[in-house]
Amino acid sequence: MDELGEAFAQQGYEVFRPAFSGHCKEGKSLRQVTAEDWQTDARRFHSIASHQAKILGLSLSLTAYSFSALIFQVMDGELSFGKKIYFAPALDTKFWYPFVLWFANLFPDLIFHTMVPDGYYANERAGFRPVLELNKFYEQWKRGEGKQGASPVLLLADPEDELVNGDGLIRLAASQKGWTFESLSVEGSTLPKAYHHLVIDSAALGKQEWARVLKLAMSFLE
Repeated sequence: MDELGEAFAQQGYEVFRPAFSGHCKEGKSLRQVTAEDWQTDARRFHSIASHQAKILGLSLSLTAYSFSALIFQVMDGELSFGKKIYFAPALDTKFWYPFVLWFANLFPDLIFHTMVPDGYYANERAGFRPVLELNKFYEQWKRGEGKQGASPVLLLADPEDELVNGDGLIRLAASQKGWTFESLSVEGSTLPKAYHHLVIDSAALGKQEWARVLKLAMSFLE
C-alpha cells in the first residue's frame, strides 16, 4: 500500500498506515492470529488515528483493502469514519467459497505457498487457519452487522476479481445509501500476470488506470 499512502501524503493528507497482526514481521504469524486479535488491532488503529486527527483538527477517513475492509465495516457501529474507500473489499464471496470453508474445517492447519506475486504478500506461506478466523467476520456481516453504516463509501473493484464477487459488490453498493461503485480494469498491468484482485498500485493496474483511481479517490475525499 506504499504507493497509495505516498499519493495521499503528496496531496497534503496525514497518512497513518498500520499493519494488522499476522501481516508484519513482529508479533504473531498469520497462522497464529485470531479474529479477536484483528478486532483489537482495529480498535487500536482507530484510537491512534482519531487522537491524531483531533489534535490536528482534521476529519478522519479510512482506506482499506480486501480483508481489512470487511473487518472495519463489520465494526462500523463502533469505529466511525467520515468517509471510506474500499479496494476489492471481502464483502461478497464467490460461489466456491462454501467449499473452501468445508475443506478448511477439515484441514485447519494446512499450510501452502501464497499465490500472490513478490511485493504483494506479507507472508510467503499462507494457510486455512486465517481463512477460518476471517470467516467469523463474514458471518457477522451476513447477519447484518455493519450494513447500516452512515459513512459514504467509494467501492473500487474489478468485476472479474478472482477472490470476491464483483457482481455482488455492484449490487451491494446499489443497495447501500451513500455507497458508490467504480469498476476497475487491470488491462494495463505491468506485472508478469494480471491479477484482478490486486488493484492497489500502478504496477497492478497500469499507470493510466492508477491515475484515474487516484483522481476518483481524491475527488471523493474532497
